Amino acid sequence: MQRLTERYPRLIIELTVDYSPALNERLNSNELDILLAMNGYLPSEQIDHETLSPYEMGMFVSPRHAQMLSKRPDAWHSTLPFISFGKLARPYEELVSYLADQGVQQPRIHSVSTLMTIVRLTTEGLGIGALPVATVLDEWRRGELFRLALPAPLPAMHYDVIWRSAYHPRFCRGVGRLAQECALEYAAEKHTEITNTCFTGCWVTPSVPSSTPKATPPSI
Repeated sequence: MQRLTERYPRLIIELTVDYSPALNERLNSNELDILLAMNGYLPSEQIDHETLSPYEMGMFVSPRHAQMLSKRPDAWHSTLPFISFGKLARPYEELVSYLADQGVQQPRIHSVSTLMTIVRLTTEGLGIGALPVATVLDEWRRGELFRLALPAPLPAMHYDVIWRSAYHPRFCRGVGRLAQECALEYAAEKHTEITNTCFTGCWVTPSVPSSTPKATPPSI
């Protein structure tokens, strides 16, 4: 946002946070000018877009749950709930599909509207958080979160800058390319932080279900 206001000093910004489908609907009804959201909800002939760098996703748990999983590595698919974005968001749908591929049918998933809420609920021990890895490097490094060594990677989180092709296309593409530059720099910075420094994060290795169990609540 700082670079945006530096490039367009007279620009007045009004930010809106919502699920990607709702934002796309508001873009289509001319209530919004530009989205940073997930694409694929509007006819392609009506919009233009720039693709941003994808976010690697991971599953994280609190130290308390990590200790439990070290003793009961199968509990991740049978006992603990998951934490993800809202049910209308693509990461939620992709998480459900991923868990089904791993043999977890009808999982319990806490759905929330913001990334920081997922982080907070995960660190507080409410379940397994599905999170963009780059956004929780500090918590992972400090031992506030443990990362699950999954049998297969989660689908990456993809974002685009989206605008209506008939409205201010030159300006919108300029904003989109600026966002693209910032996203590439952020991705490179986080990659360097993990690979070229003394980064250490704690891992826990769950086991893959041998059948197709349904997620069940813990025994009390």
